[in-house]
Amino acid sequence: MKNKNSNIWIQRELLKSEAFRTLPAGAMNLYLHFLMKRQMKKEGHGRREQWSIKNNGDIVFTYRMALGELFMPSSTFMRSIDRLIAHGLIDVSYSGSGLKSGDCSLYSISDRWEHFGTDEFKENPRPKDTREIGFKHNKNNIKKRVKGKK
Repeated sequence: MKNKNSNIWIQRELLKSEAFRTLPAGAMNLYLHFLMKRQMKKEGHGRREQWSIKNNGDIVFTYRMALGELFMPSSTFMRSIDRLIAHGLIDVSYSGSGLKSGDCSLYSISDRWEHFGTDEFKENPRPKDTREIGFKHNKNNIKKRVKGKK
């Protein structure tokens, strides 16, 4: 039985674009998996009917998923994500820490690729993580950490 969500729709212009054609094979494969994760909805009526991405900005793709679904190691996954961002195909809408369960990065499908390789292309690099994560080395924390140890 055919699932109603078993198709992936890709714009012909995207397939012909420099942004898509110059991707390494791993990044191209990852992008197709991103397209499988999007949820589409119809908006409007009649001839004004258009499709939009219902979960844009809320697409989850974790390192664990990449390993399980694509057999892609974390270093390759990270490089592929960076390539997709650099080519204007996806954007990071939320940068998760990966330390807490459920705090993972969220992505959106982007149309910046339409201007890739032109002066109109707007770069949108991965946000730098400025959070202070880990153990702060000050006297109080060191005392807590070595409490009871000599």
